[in-house]
Formats: sequence, structure tokens, C-alpha cells
Amino acid sequence: MANIYIVEGDIEEKFLYYVQPKLSTSRLGKIRQFNLMQNKLSNSNNILNQKYSSIFCIIDTDCITNTHLDTFIYNIKLLKTIGSVTIFVQNKNFEDELLYVLNCKTISTLCQALNLHKPKNTKVDLKKHLSQKEQYQFITKQHLKKYCSRPSTFQSLINQHHSKTPINIAPHF
Repeated sequence: MANIYIVEGDIEEKFLYYVQPKLSTSRLGKIRQFNLMQNKLSNSNNILNQKYSSIFCIIDTDCITNTHLDTFIYNIKLLKTIGSVTIFVQNKNFEDELLYVLNCKTISTLCQALNLHKPKNTKVDLKKHLSQKEQYQFITKQHLKKYCSRPSTFQSLINQHHSKTPINIAPHF
């Protein structure tokens, strides 16, 4: 059986496309976009049409309400019927994870590290660059160990909100 990665958006999809060769071969898989916090999976969704060895979900935690947590738990329960589910938690969003992974303090220093050469780069410029131009050659296995390595706040929210639903949150990517 195959593996699948479920990611929120274009940036995470592109990131995984470029870093998958750096992962162990047992973790390679298809990449599909679906926001597990905001949208409910249904039987008509192509993600649910087959069984998987492993389902890896990468989620953002920048906007979390009780409704988002309920939707997330609903989706995880469905995914568990088609494979083993592991959650990777981005602390806030991808840009915030990249700041942490690359030891940058500000969006401006991150833009400099990525060689964006505008007088003043904004978060919008960064997002555009990450989704269209960046190829992530600079990401090492050490960087990947830091990616999604701070899940404790989200784990606490899940434990408080849905203590009876066991969720496998990975300590790092």
C-alpha cells in the first residue's frame, strides 16, 4: 500500500515535493491538498477512495477554534479507517516554521536567507516566493528534524477538547 501526505496549501505541497528525496524511502508518498481544520472529508473526496499504509497530515495552527478542532477530529477519525495516521504540527504556519528551522528572527531576515532581493520584503512577497519560486535545496536532514518539532501547545488543546480521541502527533518530522 502507498503513503499519502495531506497538506493545507500550495506552499506545503511544493515544500514536500522538494524535500521528499531527503526522507527515508518508507516515507515517500502522494501529496494532496486538503485543509483538515476547516473542511470535512466526505466519501466523495478522492483521499478516502483507497487504503494507505501511512497517512501523514501536516496542519497549521495559526487559527484554531473549537469548531476547527471538532472538524479536525472528525477528519482524523475518517482517515483512521483507511490507514495509520500521523500528525505533524506547524507552529502557526509554514512561514513561522521556516523562521524557526532556519534560525531567522524576522520575515526580513528570512527573506534575506532566501535571497529575495527587494528593498523591503513583506509576508505577501515571502508567500509568493515560497509557493512559486523556492526549490528548498538548502533544506538539510537537520532542518527537517526541526520542522514540526513543537507540537505541545496543539497537543494540549486536543487533550483538553477531545481527551477521548487518541491522536498520534509526531514530535518532529
